[in-house]
Amino acid sequence: MTRRSRNRLPGGEAGSAVTWVVGILLIVVLAGLAGVWYIRENPLALYERTTRKELEKADMQLRGFDSSVGRLAYWGGGEGPPIVLLHGVGDQAGAFQGIVESLLPDFRVLIPDLPGHGDSEPAEGPLSMHVVYQGLEELLGLDPLYSANEGKVLMVV
Repeated sequence: MTRRSRNRLPGGEAGSAVTWVVGILLIVVLAGLAGVWYIRENPLALYERTTRKELEKADMQLRGFDSSVGRLAYWGGGEGPPIVLLHGVGDQAGAFQGIVESLLPDFRVLIPDLPGHGDSEPAEGPLSMHVVYQGLEELLGLDPLYSANEGKVLMVV
């Protein structure tokens, strides 16, 4: 018997391969559990991220401006008469990702993250309807197409 064969453990190379497979499976299972935990703890963050990616794919541009209620974010794109899409309480601009592509050829689409929602400030604290209305009014006054249209803007809520 050679010195080399005396130092091998029973199972030799087969035992080493099993150890690697078990290690890789353990890593995959732990990564899967971490993903499930993240989604469980942050379901709206995942929803927001994926819907906003769809707005980007539809050639909507994310913009922002400083208003009296804080920094406000909005998405804009398309050509034609203006249309403003307003999301509900607790939602964000990505809520309209399913219909944006069909509107862009015929309308100039504006989708704000209303104050206190999405990427718009204030990020925390109390939020009155006055703050939401003030931010929306300033946003509509910002775009010359909306203000030149003498307030004739189709809004979808």
